[in-house]
Amino acid sequence: MWLGDEQVLHDGRWVVAYRSGGGDLYGGTAGIGLVLSQVAAATGEPEVANAARGALRHAVRWVERTRPPHSLFSGSAGVACALVDAAESLDDPSLTDAALDLALAAAEAPPTSNDLISGRAGSVLALLHLGREMDRPEVTEAAETLGERLVDAAEHVPAAGLAWPSDGEPGESPLCGLAHGASGPVLALTELASVRGRGRLLDVAVAGTAYERAWYSAEHQNWPDLRELDREAMTRGEEPGWPAFWCHGSLGIGLARLRLLELTGRSVFEAEATVALDSALSQVRAAAALDAEAVGEQGDFSLCHGLGAAIELLLEGARVLRRPALSRAARRAGDLAMELTEGAAGPWPSGVHRGGENPSLMLGLAGTALTFLRLANPQVASPLRAYAVSVVTRRVIVQLRAPVDPATLAGQAERLCAFAPGAEVERISPRGRVLLRLPVDADLASALDALGAADDVEYAEADVIDTAQGSEGAAPDLDS
Repeated sequence: MWLGDEQVLHDGRWVVAYRSGGGDLYGGTAGIGLVLSQVAAATGEPEVANAARGALRHAVRWVERTRPPHSLFSGSAGVACALVDAAESLDDPSLTDAALDLALAAAEAPPTSNDLISGRAGSVLALLHLGREMDRPEVTEAAETLGERLVDAAEHVPAAGLAWPSDGEPGESPLCGLAHGASGPVLALTELASVRGRGRLLDVAVAGTAYERAWYSAEHQNWPDLRELDREAMTRGEEPGWPAFWCHGSLGIGLARLRLLELTGRSVFEAEATVALDSALSQVRAAAALDAEAVGEQGDFSLCHGLGAAIELLLEGARVLRRPALSRAARRAGDLAMELTEGAAGPWPSGVHRGGENPSLMLGLAGTALTFLRLANPQVASPLRAYAVSVVTRRVIVQLRAPVDPATLAGQAERLCAFAPGAEVERISPRGRVLLRLPVDADLASALDALGAADDVEYAEADVIDTAQGSEGAAPDLDS
């Protein structure tokens, strides 16, 4: 087991306690074992691999002993995901066998709450990942069934789209954010739509973003944390917090919007993701202003609500938006973290407020290790995107026949969409090359055949850059 500082509830208030952790993905040995397995794969160190196996054995025993909910970050479904991923990193099929038992149990008895950490949203993502990785259709079908329950649980909010009831005190507004708010179900339904196709699932996900958009503050360039704000407090004019965290606020919401942008290509999601990326860059600038002494008091490198979350969003923004400058900013943040800690006394700053070292994935050292692994190789998988698949869109490049008339080029490009229903024009070259974004459920081969047969088309081909997992390169040069 691992020991470290945690915040625990004691006599109605949160205090720091030095204690052993559980076995969950968020704060326990499943998350630690997952990261150690990735470090072992990258370094070839047998001692690290053995430590990873030990952590994962503890996580399995924790599930057997405590019978936690079948959730992603706080329960057995997350342990199963860690086992499956570690089985590949460690080349250890026995871990997959253990994961299968947990996956089948999670499929049989999913959670009844709705959020990402401990509810249906996280379980949908976990079951999709497990079904895909283990080729178990019944697990994938359970994810689809649970997704329908998530849709049914959504509530209409007048003039503000759909939201999911909070698990907090009666009278609280439905929350914004990824961990416990609307962006958790939004991300889950978006991912499910990438498997089952667009339609009702995607419509509900988009309506969930409308709810959060109604709360967006242009003044704060952020979404509020509504956990402590009930209706009476709002009536009194009390202000919420405006955190830039993975769990609450802009960083987690930005990850969900990047995912929706991949699936739909809608400019509103790019705009919201850009706001979140600006928050991440601001967080990096704020860290740069700290000196070594301040790092120990104010620093937080955690994935949940620290610099690690900002780096993750920057890496994901670089990939989705094809902006290498964001990747460079993420690497600068990593260099900054190393420089600050080299001159500071004490351990790496954790996400435990007023606490010391923590070993976990989301609040401590395991998460910091994952951040540096991702900076070295962005194709290393990150649970921060809750097991969303990297590429969900299909793009094709169409070359129009010469001669190309600049005056009618835009119209020609738009007419191409008729040959691939649901397609959108993403970019047009003056030489008559058109980049089309196809719906995720489009039949790529049929679309290419139909486009290639059009009278004014010289050829149509798949955009090979788009199919590269984890690519952070620039957008394709349509005139090359």
